[in-house]
Amino acid sequence: MIEIENDKPESRKRLLKSEHIFLIFAALTVVVVASLMGILFGGFDDSNGCSARSSAEVIAQACHLYKLRLGKYPEELDKLLKPPYGGPPILHSPPDIIDNWGHNFHYDPSGPHNKGENVDVWAVDPKTEKIIGNWEK
Repeated sequence: MIEIENDKPESRKRLLKSEHIFLIFAALTVVVVASLMGILFGGFDDSNGCSARSSAEVIAQACHLYKLRLGKYPEELDKLLKPPYGGPPILHSPPDIIDNWGHNFHYDPSGPHNKGENVDVWAVDPKTEKIIGNWEK
């Protein structure tokens, strides 16, 4: 009786292993192509928007720290860099209060978008005029 090499268990295992590798490679290729299409055709959220939202949340936390130190929220974000009455700054450099597009973050200590439970800090994307803030959409 002639034995075919592909009928051996070792050959089947190698074949299955190579099929798995091919499927993983194919899936990764699809992910890469979809990502590139999203970047080229604008299908994904702008990274500047995500970064601006994170920065707005950090600034809001800095405002809370300011309030803990001085008993009230700052009148303007510049006070986070140079608190009245001395003491160490809460944010260390002017770029900390500048958005991804080179403008100062907007600020409302009364926090209407956060129902008064948090300050409102936001940026405006100049390209889309979309408001990106530290509140839920």
